Amino acid sequence: MPQSVREKAVQDAQASAAREGQRLLPQDTLDLEAYMRGDITADEVRRRVVARLHDEGHLVAAKAI
Repeated sequence: MPQSVREKAVQDAQASAAREGQRLLPQDTLDLEAYMRGDITADEVRRRVVARLHDEGHLVAAKAI
């Protein structure tokens, strides 16, 4: 994926977080920078962010019924 597309995706993610009143942790910013450089994929950024949210207790895993 071209870097300009990744840069736009990062800008969109940052703008979305700001609109929703979400704070970006320093680790989130580092992951977004790594994605922008092409070092990791968008899926990896998502996985890391969700893992941090779980670790902080902001997300709870769904239980099977």
